[in-house]
Amino acid sequence: MRGPPLNSNQLCSALKTLAALLPPDKPAEMILIGGGAGMLSGLLPTDRSTVDLDVMDVTPPEVFDLCCHFAPRVAEECGISPSWFDSTAHTIRHTMLDGARDRTVFIGEFGPLGVRAITRIDLISLKLIAGKTAGSPRPSEPPCQSRRNRIHCDEFTETPQNRRQSRSHRECAAHARGSRRSR
Repeated sequence: MRGPPLNSNQLCSALKTLAALLPPDKPAEMILIGGGAGMLSGLLPTDRSTVDLDVMDVTPPEVFDLCCHFAPRVAEECGISPSWFDSTAHTIRHTMLDGARDRTVFIGEFGPLGVRAITRIDLISLKLIAGKTAGSPRPSEPPCQSRRNRIHCDEFTETPQNRRQSRSHRECAAHARGSRRSR
């Protein structure tokens, strides 16, 4: 069951709360996909919302297990939907373009948890894959021009508005502790 929409500030608060429950001596990295990734990385507009945070991967694996274990507690503490943490996204890792992990962008350090998001091209590729699975575009149209995919692809088209770092993204970065990690 999907819960009520979440904004960027709620996602940041949930990540901060989750990180506080993780072992401080065990550094971990989380990779996000989907709407939450777009919102927190500044690729999507500040007024955007999502129903969950799609987590593609957390390394090391034992920290991924801890994140899944603590997610309901985080939901309760933050007053958000119990379904806010969607770990099913890890099942589509094999569909990612080559080099997707290397192209991730840094969102922030939340205690021992470094959070990264996939890039615009990888978000678009996932939308196209999802659209292809749900209903193929007409053969005469490129995938982004099919009626079903047009809206979703347009969300990730670079414009002056979404090229700028969003206010929510800056606020999220302010919540994060530590310096930016580079790949």
